[in-house]
Amino acid sequence: GAREDAGGDDEYARAVGALAAILDGVVRHPDDEKRRRLRRANPRFHGDVARHDGGCEALFAAGFHLQTLAGGDALASSAGVPYDEDDGEVFLVLREPDPISDGLDAWSGFFDTLKESAARVAAEEQAIGARRVVATDAPAPAWANRAR
Repeated sequence: GAREDAGGDDEYARAVGALAAILDGVVRHPDDEKRRRLRRANPRFHGDVARHDGGCEALFAAGFHLQTLAGGDALASSAGVPYDEDDGEVFLVLREPDPISDGLDAWSGFFDTLKESAARVAAEEQAIGARRVVATDAPAPAWANRAR
């Protein structure tokens, strides 16, 4: 199962705690683009989430997708400009629909899916007694995209 794939109870709890912190942070601050863009190559993100079976898949289920951005360009993310992977970095990106251009139903569906995913991970976190890696009211995590 996922617990064995994560390398035991402690690593599984750390992965679940990290996922809970990511999703809870996005639910609490859905307009914060930094919380909706995770650099896949960041060592801490890789160690806490990405290296474990099901880690990235849990984020994909919440609506994140892989996107290559030139130098992590925030404008490229919002414009949806594709880049060749050799020219940029790979991120897990959660695109927030615009309630005006995409419609309120699209935004509501996005947020409902996000909340449901966060609730599932939080329930697992509570069931195993995982401790969060990052406080939910803290600034965006270190493995989130930051200006260089």
